[in-house]
Amino acid sequence: MNLNKENYTIDEFLGGLFKLKQPKKGFRAGTDSILLAASIHLKKEHSLIELGCGVGAVLLSLNHRFPNNTLSGIEFDNVSYSYALENLRKLRETIEILNADITEISKKSTYKSFQQRFDQAVMNPPFFQNSHKKQQSVSRENARSFSNQSHELALWFKAANFLLRDQGLLTIVYSTASLSSVITIAETAHFGGFKLFPIWSKPGNNSKRIIIQMQKNSKKPTVLKPGLILYNADNTHTPEAISILNNGNQLNIND
Repeated sequence: MNLNKENYTIDEFLGGLFKLKQPKKGFRAGTDSILLAASIHLKKEHSLIELGCGVGAVLLSLNHRFPNNTLSGIEFDNVSYSYALENLRKLRETIEILNADITEISKKSTYKSFQQRFDQAVMNPPFFQNSHKKQQSVSRENARSFSNQSHELALWFKAANFLLRDQGLLTIVYSTASLSSVITIAETAHFGGFKLFPIWSKPGNNSKRIIIQMQKNSKKPTVLKPGLILYNADNTHTPEAISILNNGNQLNIND
């Protein structure tokens, strides 16, 4: 696909460590993507796959910290997939991007070689405050309307289970309001050992986002982590947020 300059912006991430082309309209990578990437720690030999990689922000961020690890991504939306290919063009020998439907991946014999192949997986599934509203995102119109959001999310977890090795780690950023539903669905897909890392916009505010890390076939107890506050009361970023969003440092979810 030929990307028209009138249809995209070029945005800096991690304080200018990398730039990303993304469409002006529709789903755009932002803070959630960087926080998700920051929550990951990869051992030297570990491989990782992102379910719903969008335009490639998480994979580019991870490549900065783990340039020698094997990274892969799956993206169903053709527009986002085209942007991901462009953004990762110089890394095609080390980062593989598949144009595939995540919810069908475990059913297709084409992807049999991907079964239990990865040590870690990450995902930022689309979610909606009102699951009966149609998506307003142009580039995610093919990612389904989520009239049955729980069913769709269950398919994402099923795909993650298919792709991960036994005891493999899955990390997800999602709406805090849906935490109980996410855990129920994840447990049904044989994930456990949950680490909960809430994100607050400001001190005293309710958490709207949460990072959840879990392990395939784990019976470990759930752990609540200290979390992260993004902004001070005066709307400036907290030192912890600056460390992650501008300097590319890691979240302490694994401590």
